[in-house]
Amino acid sequence: MILIGRPAKFTLVNTTSSDYIRQKFRRKLYIFEEQCELISYLAEKTTVHYKPSEKRTLEYNVKYETFFALRQNVPTLNWLTSKQKETEKNICFMP
Repeated sequence: MILIGRPAKFTLVNTTSSDYIRQKFRRKLYIFEEQCELISYLAEKTTVHYKPSEKRTLEYNVKYETFFALRQNVPTLNWLTSKQKETEKNICFMP
């Protein structure tokens, strides 16, 4: 196995696995990293006083909904569209 990546984000590559398996787990890692970034984004953008959803930005509302959907492990619209975009782009994480 080879560890590739920048200090903040690493990709573990098993050289004996097929390309399909490596790509599959890269996608899973990408989704996991996106979900981890939700916490820091929401911590930075959340205000002390409550704002109604119509006064918040669309990006914030989507990430807020996605974060709370993780608790029930329910796919949200954001999760579904990001999965579709990944498939279309065929994302590769190796530098």
